[in-house]
Amino acid sequence: MKSLYLILILIFSFPLKADLIVSNTENTQKLLNELSDSLESFLEAPEDEEIIIKIEDAKGNDHKFTIKNFVFSIKARIPTSNNPTGFLREFRIFQIKELSCKDNNYSGLGVNNTSPYIAFSNFKLPQIDYFTLFSKCEIKGLNINLDSIIDLSGTDTSVMAIEQRILLSLIERAISGIEIRLESKYQRNNLFGEFYINLGEEIKFKSTFTQSFDHLALYEFLERVRLSILEITGLSEKEVIDNLYLVADYLMNDEYFIQETTNRYQEYNYSSPQILYNLTYEVSWSDKVFKDLSVISGGLIDGALLLIKTFTGSSKMNKSDFSDYLIYEIGLDGEYQALYMDALYNFYSDTFSEAKKFANDPKGLGIKIKAKDGLDLNSLERAVENPTVIFTILNNIELQINSNPGIR
Repeated sequence: MKSLYLILILIFSFPLKADLIVSNTENTQKLLNELSDSLESFLEAPEDEEIIIKIEDAKGNDHKFTIKNFVFSIKARIPTSNNPTGFLREFRIFQIKELSCKDNNYSGLGVNNTSPYIAFSNFKLPQIDYFTLFSKCEIKGLNINLDSIIDLSGTDTSVMAIEQRILLSLIERAISGIEIRLESKYQRNNLFGEFYINLGEEIKFKSTFTQSFDHLALYEFLERVRLSILEITGLSEKEVIDNLYLVADYLMNDEYFIQETTNRYQEYNYSSPQILYNLTYEVSWSDKVFKDLSVISGGLIDGALLLIKTFTGSSKMNKSDFSDYLIYEIGLDGEYQALYMDALYNFYSDTFSEAKKFANDPKGLGIKIKAKDGLDLNSLERAVENPTVIFTILNNIELQINSNPGIR
C-alpha cells in the first residue's frame, strides 16, 4: 500500500505545463526526460545509474496522438563474483513500435489534453464530459527483453528444471510482438468496453461488456468524497496534494471517513445500479502453447481433457436423465428443480457439442452472457445470502460456451 501511495505522489507531482500531453517529437522527448529524472529520484538510483526513455517520432492534437519507437532502458551495475561493484551496462527493457490514442473528436476536451490531469493534480475533478469521452488506445509491436530482465534479477537459468525452462521459453515467445487494444464508448446511458491482447500470436485474450453507466451519479459521488476529505482533514486542495501520503495514511485509519465513504458508495450503488447487458471473455492459444502447458502441468491438463472426452463420448442426455443425474449423482436438491432445471438443461444442451468440439481440438474457450432485460449486478450480492436468487438469474440470462473462438 505504501508503494501505491508513493506512485500516486509521483504522478500528481509530475509537471505538465503544456496544453497537450503529446504535441511533437521534441516536446514529448523533453517530457519523457523529466519523467526519467522523476523515476530516478523516486527509486533513489545511484548517480551513475539512470533510466533512459527515447522515442523516434511523436505527434498529436487535442483528440489523438501517436508515438513511434518508444524505447525504455536502464543503465545499471550488475555485481558478479569477480567484480562486486559490477560493470556499468545499458539494458533495454522494452520497446514499443507504435503507441496511439484517439477519441471521437467531439468539440470539448480530447484524450490528449492535459486539463483532466491538471485537475487531478490540483485535487479537483475534471469536467464532467470527460467521464463519457469515447477513447481507443493501441499498443503495437511491444517487445519485452527477457534476457535483460533475467540479467538484472541475477537469475541463473542454467540450474532450472525442464518444466521451468519450457515455461521460460513460452514466456519469451509470448512477450515478443505484443499487441494491446483498449476501447470505451458511451451511448444512451450505456458504457461499452473492450480489451484485447495478443501475446506474440501464442495467446490471445479478448473481453467486452455493455452495461448501464450513470456518469452524473458517479461524478456526484466522487465530488462528495473529495469534499469530505477536505472537511475531515481541514486542509486546502494544495495541502492535500503536497501531503498526499500522510493524508492517505490518515484517512485509511479514520473509521469515520471509511464508514462515511462506504455509506455514500452504497447509496450511489443502489440509487444508480449497474445493469449488465452483455459480457464476453475469450481466450485462445497456439498448439505449441498447449503442448508446453500439458508438460508443465504434469499430466493434469491431459487428464481433464480425457474427462471431457469421456463425458461427451456418449449420446447427449435427455432432460429426464439429466435431471436424475443432477439429483442422484451430483446431489442437487430436487425440491427446487422447477427453479433451475430448464436453465441448466438448456446450458448443458448448448454446451455439449461445444465441449465435444473442444475435447477433439483444444485451441481456446469463450463465455458469453446476454441479458436482454439487463442483470442488476447487486443481485449477485443477494445471491450470496439467498442461493435461490442464482436460479432466478440463470432463468433471465443467456449463457453460452464457445470452443475455439476466432479472436481478433
